[in-house]
Amino acid sequence: MTSNLNAQDQNQELNELFELELEELFNLEVSGTSRILKKSVANAPSKIITVTRNQIRKRGYSSLVEVLEDLPAFKIDRLADPRYYNDVSIRGLRYSDKFLILIDGVRVSSPTNEILPILENYPVHFAEQIEVIYGPSSALYGADAFSGVINIISRKPEEVDGTEIRVEGGQYGYGNANLIMGKKISPKTSFIVSGQFMYDQQPDLSDYYPNDYQSGVQGLRTGTFNTIFGPITPNNRVIPLEEHPVSTYAIHTRLNVGKFSINYFGNYARIPSTTANSPNNSVYNRESFLGQYTNTANANYTFSKGKLTSTSYLIGSRYDLDPWSNFRNVFTAMEPAYLYSYSWKLKAEQIFNYQISDNGSVTAGATFEQFLSVPRSNDLEYPLKKFTPHNPIVANTINSDYPDGLETTIKKVRYANFGVYAEYDQNISDYFTTTLGIRYDNNTRFGSTINPRLGLVWKPSKQLSAKLIYGRAYLEPSPQYTFDQYGLLEYDEDTQTFSAGFAQLPNPDLKPQTIGTTEAALKYLFKDIFILDANVFYSESTGLINPVLVPSGPNYTLEGFPVETPQIYQNLGVQQNYGFNLQATYQANLNQNSSVSLYGSYGYLEGTLDHDESEDDIRNLPGISNHTIKFGGSYQFRNLSASLRFIGMDAQRVINVGAVKPNDITQYQSIPGYFIGNMFIEYQLSVFSIFIKAHNFFDVRYRNVNLGAAPQGNEVGTASAEFRNGAPQNPARYIGGIRIKIN
Repeated sequence: MTSNLNAQDQNQELNELFELELEELFNLEVSGTSRILKKSVANAPSKIITVTRNQIRKRGYSSLVEVLEDLPAFKIDRLADPRYYNDVSIRGLRYSDKFLILIDGVRVSSPTNEILPILENYPVHFAEQIEVIYGPSSALYGADAFSGVINIISRKPEEVDGTEIRVEGGQYGYGNANLIMGKKISPKTSFIVSGQFMYDQQPDLSDYYPNDYQSGVQGLRTGTFNTIFGPITPNNRVIPLEEHPVSTYAIHTRLNVGKFSINYFGNYARIPSTTANSPNNSVYNRESFLGQYTNTANANYTFSKGKLTSTSYLIGSRYDLDPWSNFRNVFTAMEPAYLYSYSWKLKAEQIFNYQISDNGSVTAGATFEQFLSVPRSNDLEYPLKKFTPHNPIVANTINSDYPDGLETTIKKVRYANFGVYAEYDQNISDYFTTTLGIRYDNNTRFGSTINPRLGLVWKPSKQLSAKLIYGRAYLEPSPQYTFDQYGLLEYDEDTQTFSAGFAQLPNPDLKPQTIGTTEAALKYLFKDIFILDANVFYSESTGLINPVLVPSGPNYTLEGFPVETPQIYQNLGVQQNYGFNLQATYQANLNQNSSVSLYGSYGYLEGTLDHDESEDDIRNLPGISNHTIKFGGSYQFRNLSASLRFIGMDAQRVINVGAVKPNDITQYQSIPGYFIGNMFIEYQLSVFSIFIKAHNFFDVRYRNVNLGAAPQGNEVGTASAEFRNGAPQNPARYIGGIRIKIN
């Protein structure tokens, strides 16, 4: 690789940003719907949307969450959760544990399905395309492919052929830099390396939402916090500086040697554990944070002989919670409560495809997975690191009678899963294709599951495709939910014993949550310049994993001490989700110097939730907006490219179980909707390009749904320490940057 800046190559790259012809997009090949064979979007037996490298660059995306928020049926609640920062919903199914994130077909979300922040820790600058598969996919992928699968297809090293660098920075202490290097070393050997680092100091929201921050920051200066439980002065030092930064990094590598490939992906996200908490109930400084690592490595080998294709995988994955992670809020007496957790998975998988004839094929596979999980611990007095000389101590239990505090144990959970699956694809006529698939899994923790999928595709012409799809999936009861445990132990000097007012306690008997979805989809290409995409769906989820208050007693104790109000997770509840989405895409090359592309979507979503299966309290679906519009467009003229994107939602229903309307307990309360705009403009100079991007350029003051949102009151649980009117969102932010390619 030389250090030259090749202007000709850079201009050629810019010319390639003229959009693909719509006919190519209509028939773009994807791999995520069959695991081993590629199928066109029009023929795949799933509702699927692809985002191309051209679209990623033209719209200025720098993270997966930015991509998802522009897609139909996705709702991103930013700054909404102190545990995960952003909450992601697909078709009203909330949280990122319900969908899989893959890179080149290999899972890179947590190995035991801990819920992770979705931020710049999942970058997209190395993606050739992103395949978003809607609906259950456990028939192919097993556990946790519940609401969908997101498959990031990485670029080919020979197409990168050099080094590309992008650096950007902007208001409120934001900086982001990424790099990708790729090269074909020999006819059979190539490599690609990419990385991204982001740091965001974040705006001081007290300047923009003063009513929400009237008294909170005073506690940082005085050391006394006026909490919902009255004034609290913590014993541990409080840094008198309000800070709540976010930082992430990610690294991706791949080495190809003939038919053999070695891959690695690792990332880290550090988020404020004060997110969505009202500041008088949390210590708003940089020491209050959660940091989470994931690392995945895999080796795979593919060969073909005649009609048979084989792919073999060996995969290792690990999750780690930064041992300095802590909550410091009213429920920890404003003292730091440290957390500890890690998990790993080893997996072997073999997939075969046999082409029976020109019109039919069979795909079959088997997988074995071995897991170890250390579920998130009870709150700890000190960080528990690898060489810590002492046993872990329960937070807030050191006193004159217990000078060393209460010791606790760290639980380890070992389990395994074996799965087999098969799928048959057959062209039954010139116009009809059927897909029949089934998967069996047996897990040593919760037993066996069977998940089928059926698909019928009708394609009478190159311009029209119609699909009827049914699929089932299951959500594994992750160790995070099964063994979750926390609560504040308070000491009574008279009785010389501890007790807890409220505590979350383990439930080792949790079973999988299941879903079945039926949907129909239609895709029509009109005169090679316009695509209409429509789908309607209905799903039913059973055995919902929900928190439930249980009677106090000897079966529900925290570290052996009584709990006044114990809570556990149980399989309780039935949920129906239904709706439809309409999407339109228009694009045209106006002349040899300019092109335009426009997109728009409208989504309707509704449903019901019987949270206790009593049929006496069936409510409307929480955490959704009934009506969503998303639209935008890109225009390119010679060296100038500009993109505008808009998102609008009507009233947003809250999710807190107690936040129902005072006059109708079957209806959840709601917070106002919003309409925001984002922008990206790039100009190509001779050897590099410069760009500017804007988030929320209308500078709208709006809110997203957090757990504590309850504008009419009645919130329950820990939500009482959060923003009642919804989580305040960031003001307008402008960012500038530079992109350069070195050959």
